[in-house]
Amino acid sequence: HDPFFSGLRRAAFCGRILFCHAGIDPSRPLNAQVDTFWWGSPAFAQMETAYGDFARVVRGYDRQHPGLVVTPFTATIDGGAGFGGPLLAAAFDAAGQIVEQIEV
Repeated sequence: HDPFFSGLRRAAFCGRILFCHAGIDPSRPLNAQVDTFWWGSPAFAQMETAYGDFARVVRGYDRQHPGLVVTPFTATIDGGAGFGGPLLAAAFDAAGQIVEQIEV
């Protein structure tokens, strides 16, 4: 149980939205993501289908700090805060749609 719960602590979900630090590998089940939550996967940016039952997967870190990038199944919220860029935040509704966003 320890490896399973350790991996899940790296992400959170609320309804049909999965929140993680740097992304997921869509080819792996949730309990096999482990460090992918922290380090991401190149496959995240190419997701063309929903991940499991989640309407959207949201990450807060991308090495390129692209700002707010929303696709049909993912969202990246990283303006580069701490690296000279702005701090971004977004609020999502239950369906995974952004209802409010701010930039500081």
